[in-house]
Amino acid sequence: MTFNEPIDPASFSPAGVTAPMPLTLAGFYDTAGAADYVEVVGSLAYVGDGSAGLRIIDVSNPAAPVERSCLNTPGTACGVQVVGSLAYLADGLSGLRVIDVSDPSAPVDLGGCNAPGTAYDVQVIGTLAYVADGSAGLRIFDVSNPALAPVAMCYYDTSGTAYAVQVVGSLAYVADGSAGLRIIDVSDPAAPVELGFYDTAGTAYDVQVIGTLAYVADDSAGLRIIDVSSPSAPVLLGTYDTSGTARGVQVAGALAYVADGLYGLEVINVSSPATPVHSAVFNTPGSARSVKVIGTLAYVSDDSSGLRIVQVAQAAQSVTRIDDVTYRVQFPDQPVDGLRQFTVAPGITDLAGNAMDQDGDGVGGEKIDDACSVGFIADTKPPGGPSSLSISKDTGYSSSDGVTSQAAQTFTWSAATDANGLATYQYRLDGGPWVSTADRAVTLTLADGPHSFDVRAVDNAGNAGTVKSKTVTIDLTGPLPAAAALHGPMATIIGPVDALNGGLIQRSKVTTLRPVFNETVKLGNGPLTITNAITGKNTGASPTLYNATTGAWNLAGLNLPDGIYTAGMPFNAFLDIAGNAMPTGLVLWFHVLTGDVTGDGRVNAMDYLVQKKNLGRRDLSPWSGGDLDGDGDVDAVDVLAMTGSMGKTLQAIVAAGGQADGGGSSGPGGTGGGIISIGGGTISLGGGIISIGG
Repeated sequence: MTFNEPIDPASFSPAGVTAPMPLTLAGFYDTAGAADYVEVVGSLAYVGDGSAGLRIIDVSNPAAPVERSCLNTPGTACGVQVVGSLAYLADGLSGLRVIDVSDPSAPVDLGGCNAPGTAYDVQVIGTLAYVADGSAGLRIFDVSNPALAPVAMCYYDTSGTAYAVQVVGSLAYVADGSAGLRIIDVSDPAAPVELGFYDTAGTAYDVQVIGTLAYVADDSAGLRIIDVSSPSAPVLLGTYDTSGTARGVQVAGALAYVADGLYGLEVINVSSPATPVHSAVFNTPGSARSVKVIGTLAYVSDDSSGLRIVQVAQAAQSVTRIDDVTYRVQFPDQPVDGLRQFTVAPGITDLAGNAMDQDGDGVGGEKIDDACSVGFIADTKPPGGPSSLSISKDTGYSSSDGVTSQAAQTFTWSAATDANGLATYQYRLDGGPWVSTADRAVTLTLADGPHSFDVRAVDNAGNAGTVKSKTVTIDLTGPLPAAAALHGPMATIIGPVDALNGGLIQRSKVTTLRPVFNETVKLGNGPLTITNAITGKNTGASPTLYNATTGAWNLAGLNLPDGIYTAGMPFNAFLDIAGNAMPTGLVLWFHVLTGDVTGDGRVNAMDYLVQKKNLGRRDLSPWSGGDLDGDGDVDAVDVLAMTGSMGKTLQAIVAAGGQADGGGSSGPGGTGGGIISIGGGTISLGGGIISIGG
């Protein structure tokens, strides 16, 4: 994760980063009464236990909580807030009680003040206590002197039944039962004024305000998320209908924890407040009435089943500094698939000691408001498919045997599926690197010989699906000349399709020749000799035509006429870095035939069809796809050239003694000592042998 400025590494520990996990019971304590409310401070849980009063429970070992003490109050203990060494208790019909808990083993009731209603909840801000007083609405007490009983100051009689209150700044947000959410201006505590309200669909039992959003536990109507950016006109933003009856709510990061009555604890992802979604649920044995989340634990007051402690998250295993602003967080376990989030506690500080201030209110380090949560989707399931894969041109005996005379093939595959969406498809040829594409088809020009093609889908989480494979064999040579290959014991064996014209198969003109070696070489002293294998005519290629960067000779300027050729390189044509020459010379056989688009030594309908398909294109590589004049497009000029060459074959050129070259002779007296026999014979030229026709 990345911060907006350098942080103090000492302030960022694994314990400060938590991620959700499957909810499990960490521990419990069965109180004597009916647990209505829980407040957790440090290692102590303060439980408003109904008629059994206030219970103080040591939860330093969550697996084995221990009751430190209890205090029977005159009323029915409900909401409690601890400030320093004092616990303020909403005690039902007995109003507000102030209890000294400086010694958790021996709490002392310092006194109280009755209220006309039923005190359900309390929040203390400074010297004032705000009490949700049931049918009597909101009551404000002066608690500036703990040694004296609280003093009733004023009230605002809400239209419903005040069950809970939260004060933020100068506003008090009241969960007002059947009257929904009420927003009261308490900037003048002696004269509170209602600014606005939102009448929820259910019975509002609890409220928590984070920034401009109020989260309301709305009984049978579940969770309500209300935009309170304009207090005089609150607007419903999102809803989630929980399984039970929502009685309490706490938001921690991107998750809302709802005490959901008989259905226990339900966790809802609210990273998108307009569309909250279910994240997890934990059924408690009683009826969940309130919840407090501290770190990785949720403390639930569970009515007759007392206090339940639920493990809701896991702390990070390690935090590793990458640089001043970037850190890698490692968790011990993989999160369960689904919508998840991790939370960073607000105790992290910059180099000046300033704590995180996520809500921008100028007060950093607030446990709830300034925690940073990031939502994410945990996804370990790979995508399904593709289920089918085919090639475009299978010309073999069977239409599905993968044997074809067409080097240009379009591989097409079926769509893959994934619940969280696909990021890309990837394909590879002959076990090479994976190449990404958004399409479900790719066209490749393949060299002579067998090939394997693989395709797979990759989802948005980076999971790669099952690989779908197809084997294809390209056979570009028929019974006409078995064209020679580049050879030599120290050179990589590659076919003429690889060595000539940058891999293009068209043979209307040969423009480049690139031999490949098994080590780094440089150009030596031996010349490259291009020889017409029919006439014996030699054409020397100057060393200046060799490009050391690309490792290729530029033959375009030779303008070789139609015919069969050898490219000869003597043993000293190339030297390695130690100055050693090749152990033997190299010879490459190739042919030139105007209009031979497919490279098979004949100009026929197959070449015409390729040219026709590309007619009008202007994005071709020169001398490919039917471009017969090398200008990168296929137009009328190319069509005329094709028409003039239609029917030409290498066999005919050989039979004519290479007259296309303007000279030469055939038979035993032919130039260069070659022997040509049409119809099953051989050409023997400098040791090379080509079988013609047959």
